Amino acid sequence: STDWTGGEAARQVLTSYYETRDIPPGDRLKMAFWDVNSVLFERSGEVFNRGTTTLVAAVVQHNRMSVANVGNSRAYIIHDGQAQQITRDHDLLSEIMHMGGLSMGEVERASENNRLTRYLGGKETIEVDVFTDIPLYAGDVILLCSDGLTHHVSDEQIALLVGTGNPEQDCRHLVNWAIRSGSEDDVTALVVFLEDEVAQTEPISAQSAAHGSESLPISE
Repeated sequence: STDWTGGEAARQVLTSYYETRDIPPGDRLKMAFWDVNSVLFERSGEVFNRGTTTLVAAVVQHNRMSVANVGNSRAYIIHDGQAQQITRDHDLLSEIMHMGGLSMGEVERASENNRLTRYLGGKETIEVDVFTDIPLYAGDVILLCSDGLTHHVSDEQIALLVGTGNPEQDCRHLVNWAIRSGSEDDVTALVVFLEDEVAQTEPISAQSAAHGSESLPISE
């Protein structure tokens, strides 16, 4: 799931990831993100890249997941009706809150001045957050999404809107909810549902997962 130049970034991640072998998935994701950053940095003067590109990607291997992100696109696991955010947003308020520097009231007042502290293509090199060895169980739902969704749909609402067993329907629910709630940014969601018939003690493969995606650009 990406923001702004999503199609190009996603294709580059896939290409770079499958060009590297015999190293852990987390390291492969990090290298793929570096490749995307290099491409976008080289093209930073072109018209199509006048915005900022954020990116989140996940790899499921057996019953474990690896996730990488730059920016404020997020990865979630919905387990037992609870939405757990895996990634950490790379924006000013999130960084300050992580350090305990602002109260909630101050955060609300400062939210209009929030800005990204990390995104792809802005610098020649980029720090990538990688989360590995995340356990998965049958019935879990994986959500990758852009900030156009999470700015208007809370974690509690996410947990309520997904898990129907129909990922495409879940994506539509999430995107439509964000739009009705006033989102003025691109809204992108990708949902992967891990089938109930897969035993928790067995590896979860691509063949045992259903997925859906939905993206709705907002015209300015």
